[in-house]
Amino acid sequence: MIVLPVPMIVALLLGFLFLRATLFTETPRLLAALLLACACQSVTVSVVQYYGVSELRLLQPITASLIPALAWVAFLDGAIRSQRKSRDLLHFLIPGVMACAVLAIPVTIDALLVAIFVSYGVAILVMLHRHSDDLANTRLASGHFPAVIWRIIAIALIASAISDICITLALSYGYHGAPGLILSVFSSVALLMIGFLCLSPDIVTEPVEGDGDEYDAPSTAPGMHRQENAPHKTNEDVPVHAIMEQLEALVIGKKLYLDPD
Repeated sequence: MIVLPVPMIVALLLGFLFLRATLFTETPRLLAALLLACACQSVTVSVVQYYGVSELRLLQPITASLIPALAWVAFLDGAIRSQRKSRDLLHFLIPGVMACAVLAIPVTIDALLVAIFVSYGVAILVMLHRHSDDLANTRLASGHFPAVIWRIIAIALIASAISDICITLALSYGYHGAPGLILSVFSSVALLMIGFLCLSPDIVTEPVEGDGDEYDAPSTAPGMHRQENAPHKTNEDVPVHAIMEQLEALVIGKKLYLDPD
């Protein structure tokens, strides 16, 4: 009977979700990348901790540092704004910073990794509080549910940092068998939670590439030529007062303001 460690089981589940998301659904690229990063991190943890491949031990914090950066940029694109800014790419330099720490000053790896996870988790929570859970780039019918999802993802990031602190404390007190248990419980659950929640249809939105400039509608829209050739109407020809009365009667009578769609 084949027995797999918990992180490997989580990796297989996340890998299946990634394939399903990319092949059968219209999942935004950043959310799919976040899902794939969680799956790869679970594989790395499993291979290092349970299969004794110590050569990948130094790669583990580098791949882990990519997850909070991906979560932050995906949060900005999917919840806060509708256009992706070029400066967001700077967040993807975080793994490079971690690689420098691994090679130059390895004693700072744990502290730096905890700081990265906590910083991005707190940043998401602060942004949610600043917007009062009213996210501009989510569907109105979803209500505050997207904010709840992103809040749980932020808490999962902070929980991953807490698990790293627990591992460090356990090793310092001589409990050398504790890291495997902590990784199986805290880190695996946190990664699985992030992976599942980032596929929620309430936060799945694909931002427009750009630098923040407003999108200008093309002048060759259907019916434009017909409108140009139509007789010009002045303001006196349009029954504005009658139209406003009909609109007010429609809104009040049908209660359209209660329909989120």
